[in-house]
Amino acid sequence: MDQIVDLNRCGDAQNNNNMTSLAKYQDLSPQIERQARQTLEQGLSGLQFEAQLESRFEHYFNLRYLHLNRVYALAGALINSFFCFADQLVLGPAADDVLVVRVLAAVFVIGLVLLSHIGWFVQRIQMLLCLGAYSIQLSLIGIAAHAAQAGIFHYQSGTIICVVFALAVLRLQFQFALPLALMLWFSQILGMHFFMALPTTQFIELLFIHTAVTIIAAMMGFRMEYETRMNFLRQAVLRADRRNLEDARDELRKLSLIDPLTAIANRRHFDNALQSEWNRAQRDQTPLALIMLDVDHFKKYNDLYGHDQGDTCLIAVATLLRNSMRRATDTLARYGGEEFAIILANTGPHTASGIAKQLVKDVAGLKILHKGAEEPVGIVTISAGVSAILPTAESAKEQLLQAADQALYQAKRCGRNCVCEALPAGNGIDTSSATA
Repeated sequence: MDQIVDLNRCGDAQNNNNMTSLAKYQDLSPQIERQARQTLEQGLSGLQFEAQLESRFEHYFNLRYLHLNRVYALAGALINSFFCFADQLVLGPAADDVLVVRVLAAVFVIGLVLLSHIGWFVQRIQMLLCLGAYSIQLSLIGIAAHAAQAGIFHYQSGTIICVVFALAVLRLQFQFALPLALMLWFSQILGMHFFMALPTTQFIELLFIHTAVTIIAAMMGFRMEYETRMNFLRQAVLRADRRNLEDARDELRKLSLIDPLTAIANRRHFDNALQSEWNRAQRDQTPLALIMLDVDHFKKYNDLYGHDQGDTCLIAVATLLRNSMRRATDTLARYGGEEFAIILANTGPHTASGIAKQLVKDVAGLKILHKGAEEPVGIVTISAGVSAILPTAESAKEQLLQAADQALYQAKRCGRNCVCEALPAGNGIDTSSATA
């Protein structure tokens, strides 16, 4: 079950979260994502999602238009007050009473906007907007009735602006907009009938005009919310697709750096890691060690037991080597075939040789049967070559690789199942005091 952050606790802080806060409501769980995709494919028959998706949309909608609706409400109050200049021209001395009504309506709307910053009212801003719009409508009906007493009847059409503004400019959900539209229409008709003493023909004409305007504005509100809902789904699904694509890309990148058989780093990863550690060691002036390991008599092992059993042997050796890595900075890789390599950052030759000797001992301790082995008889063993260097601008990592490879070759010549060490020329390491 998705956990929706309660807007009641957010208060005015929601105003500053912007797109980051909106995005969390568009990050859908797999179940809700399936609902969103299904709705996009089948279309939206009404203005209602499934419960969990609807909850996310309502929070998204409130947060998306929270600041805009506050601005729109203040703008509406300002526009309503601006008409006081027209009142002075049309109503003359009676404009003073109308000014009081307009100012009170504007103050009431401003009070509602301020109230919408208080935690409990944040989630209920839609109701506050409806209350503000209805208060403006009532003030306009009162002004129109006051003007009618002076024989001025064109103020009845002024409420049309309020209807259009409330239903087409304010971003109200249709579940609030429709009741508001009916209330505005019904109040206008009652006001014209009981308080304005309009001629019958003018009343009928205004009745049709207000009815048509209300229906058209309500249709606009419906269409806007429909498109907002569909855009919410499209954006949520697009975010999910992007997230899935990023996950797939990360997985592919990961797979491209992992040996599929042994599940350790492959040669490509090794090359990247060696370059990275070389640069770091050169910058920090710390030693860098390399251990090259090779499974002894592996070709004979494959010939005797088959390639499937040979793969099993490599997996067992790789698993032991991986479990022997002591630091996160140590890099174990399958260098090729039955050959492995270990990069040891900030490690001197003495410590690297000790690690290699322990690995050679541990692999022999696996006691993997190998009748083709020469010494010791009957088990799989490995040989190891160790090298280390203090990288400088004049040296190259190829020197380290070549020295480790030479040391491995020497270990093979010395009878296998052993460790040999070779340092590159100009390695820069003080072997008398080399430490890890």
